[in-house]
Amino acid sequence: MEKQQEMKYQTMPDVKELLQILIENNQQQAAQSVVFMMNLMDSMEGQLQSVNQELQAVRRELIGLQHIPGTTTIKLRLSEMIKGLEEKVHRLQEQIKHMKVKLNHKANQVIRDFKKRGAVTLGNVTKALGITVALSALNKSFEQGFANMDQGIAKINNIEQTYREAVGRVKNAGRVLVGKEVEKEVVYPEKGLFAALRKPYQSMKNVYALGSAEIKRAFTKVTQIEMSGKQAKTRKKSISQRIKELKEKQGNKEAVQPTKMKGKEQEYGR
Repeated sequence: MEKQQEMKYQTMPDVKELLQILIENNQQQAAQSVVFMMNLMDSMEGQLQSVNQELQAVRRELIGLQHIPGTTTIKLRLSEMIKGLEEKVHRLQEQIKHMKVKLNHKANQVIRDFKKRGAVTLGNVTKALGITVALSALNKSFEQGFANMDQGIAKINNIEQTYREAVGRVKNAGRVLVGKEVEKEVVYPEKGLFAALRKPYQSMKNVYALGSAEIKRAFTKVTQIEMSGKQAKTRKKSISQRIKELKEKQGNKEAVQPTKMKGKEQEYGR
């Protein structure tokens, strides 16, 4: 387990150092937000890798798709769908990779600021790291992707229906020629292929749905942390302002008192 944690932060040393700083300075909530962000990105990467493996398996199966008259373009259409989903997976992988690089860069900035100015810089670290902005961008991708997966599954179903009807026509034409009854329920071995084609789409749909739910839950929590940090900063500023005002008021009193004394001295000197 410890080895897995080390590997997780191997490419993000500044995030690892920042987490240690947050824990040492009693910023547990902020640390939890960073850990959640890391876990979410790692989980997404693992799931996307699984989807890629499913797509590779489907590509191998597609090679053996039997050519049936009237289905000339089906294999091409299915190949294009697989390629399109592979590109979506790749774009999401690149987005997550970019998020990790950006998070580590921002963590480095927070660390440098902390070393110059101290723990006061950790009051709103989640905002400094841009966690809510990153979560919003990722969730937008998930919501758009979820709808695309439903469309993809519907498209596969339509293609399968076209293929099944074509197979039925060919088979029943042969049966009619030999005097057999027409089959109402067409049996075709490629049924498993279409089920396999739907699998990566369903997997991606689950990635988007579960990821979006996790992001929305975390977004609420991180926003609360940022708001509490903002309120604490405002309170601190108000206190500092009040102290400044009191000092100015005290200074004004001290400046007035010698004038009054000088007036008395002049009166006694007459």
